[in-house]
Amino acid sequence: MATARRAAPAQWRALASDVLMTRTFDPVVQRFIEAIRRALPDCDERDLYWAYHFLSGALTLTFAETGRINNAKRPARRKTKR
Repeated sequence: MATARRAAPAQWRALASDVLMTRTFDPVVQRFIEAIRRALPDCDERDLYWAYHFLSGALTLTFAETGRINNAKRPARRKTKR
């Protein structure tokens, strides 16, 4: 019984977080998808969602400032045999 009482708050937090994310971000996601649809009017509906998926990943990586872009711009250093 004690375990059930401890688990309930975590379940409520997860549900509240899901509701918050849905209410906050779903309208923004739909706006992005609509913008992609306008930019690519002949694009298949499934591909629009993939385009958003790739866009959101690129934005996430960019805002995380991991330095991946700067590293990708530099030519790879090759080890030379001596």
